[in-house]
Amino acid sequence: MFDASKFDLDLWKETEELVEVHAIMVKEGLIDACFPGDKNMGKLFTFYSVMADRKLNHVYICRYHGEMVGIAWVNRWEGFCARINFCSFSTGRAIVVPGIQESAMRIIQAKDEQDEFVYDTLLGYIKGDNRLSQKIARKCGFVHVGTIPLYYRFPNNNNSVEIYKLTREIS
Repeated sequence: MFDASKFDLDLWKETEELVEVHAIMVKEGLIDACFPGDKNMGKLFTFYSVMADRKLNHVYICRYHGEMVGIAWVNRWEGFCARINFCSFSTGRAIVVPGIQESAMRIIQAKDEQDEFVYDTLLGYIKGDNRLSQKIARKCGFVHVGTIPLYYRFPNNNNSVEIYKLTREIS
């Protein structure tokens, strides 16, 4: 049973955290799933340069009982909407759905210095052939809103992307 009080979601602080994240993603073969078609993200220098740039990404380290179980990162901000991405490590597979739900809820409930909500909507872009991630997104409360048929330019591959949204209840 998932215990939200044992789940931590913190913006990365130390270089070593992103180095460890990269090592895990490479070891577990997660780079292509998270960064389709971008083989350069497999290189530590590129990964760190992109993910550490807070103008491009806000990277959250997910820990459960103190163990790193994945990351969530938010980018492509526009108005009160942003894109959200998740990557679960093998250490977090048992809690993938509640872990993503908890991460998404904490992020969409985040407030700024003026006590205003930062986001009203989070969008998830999932490769068209990644049925498992689409199923997980639905289980986590994300709603399918559409398909972009030629989003990627991969030869002999599914080039579509499925878009999912999570909207904060606005009262």
